Amino acid sequence: MIKATMWGGDLPAVEQAAVTLADFVGGARFDHPSRIRYLKPKESGVWELKTGDLRIFGWFPSHDCFVAANGADAYDAKQPGGYAALIRGVVKCRERLNLDEPKFVQSTELRDVISG
Repeated sequence: MIKATMWGGDLPAVEQAAVTLADFVGGARFDHPSRIRYLKPKESGVWELKTGDLRIFGWFPSHDCFVAANGADAYDAKQPGGYAALIRGVVKCRERLNLDEPKFVQSTELRDVISG
């Protein structure tokens, strides 16, 4: 299993994304706020996977199943209004999909969305 370093080391952003997603799919631990975080507002159901340079935004329709809807450079995401716009983008993406209700896991607890 490939392990991404939190701050990305010398990896280009696209490789940071690939390694982080491969880690997630491969069952690596994502139990620290430096790797995954639930975002506010809490009713949005949006989570963020993190690398040193990137933020990947999406939701969990079921346990251990993450749907990545968009991403951004960490610097851009942290600009005023950046997170809010990215969260809105995830919510709009999810609303357009014909998914069974509830469309996302209704919990802010990490243990309710991923194993380990």
